[in-house]
Amino acid sequence: MKNSILRYSIVSILLLIVLWWVLSNLTIFRGSQYDSGRVVSTMELRSTAFQYGEAIPSLYTCDAAGVNPPLTFSGIPKKAKSLVLIMEDIDVPETVRPDRVWNHWLLWNIDPSTVQILEGKGAELQAVSGITTSNTLEYVPPCPRVGQHRYVFTLYALDDMIQLPQGSSKEKLLDAMSGRILEQVALMGVYTRK
Repeated sequence: MKNSILRYSIVSILLLIVLWWVLSNLTIFRGSQYDSGRVVSTMELRSTAFQYGEAIPSLYTCDAAGVNPPLTFSGIPKKAKSLVLIMEDIDVPETVRPDRVWNHWLLWNIDPSTVQILEGKGAELQAVSGITTSNTLEYVPPCPRVGQHRYVFTLYALDDMIQLPQGSSKEKLLDAMSGRILEQVALMGVYTRK
C-alpha cells in the first residue's frame, strides 16, 4: 500500500514538472523565439508580407525593389518611453563575419504609440538610425550569397529614450539599452536567392 502511494506521488510530481515545462515553453514561443529563452513579452510584431518562419517576398530583398516590409506592433507596455527595432541576418558565414551576424537595420527612439511601419516607408519614421554592417543608415535588404538565411526583426520596448547620436553602432546601442528593456519580441523570416 505504501509503495503504491509513493509511486503515485512520484508520478504526480513528474507530471507536474512536465506540465510546467510545456507551459513555460509555450509562453516563450508566444513572445520571441530569438531572445535567449527569456519569457519577456506580451507584445506582438507582425508583417502582412510574411509569417514567422516563412519566406520573405523578393520585393523586400536585393533581387527586387529592396524596400522594407510592412511591420505592425501591438501590446506595447504602457510604461514604455521608446521602441528599438533591430534587423539582423543570423546566418552569415564565419569566414565573412566572425560573429556570424549582419546588421541590416537599426532604429531607436521610436515613439511607443507607433503601431506600424509602412512598406518602403521606414526612412520616413521619426526615429534615430544606426550604422549597419553595410555602412548605411537605411534598411539593407536581404541578399544572401549562398543558401537560405534567417532574418530576425527584434522589437524592444524601453523605459527611457536612448541618448546616442545618429550613426552609432549596434554595440553602442545594445550597451545603452542595458537594464532598460521592458519587453521584447521577434519576427523571423527566411530568404534564399534563386
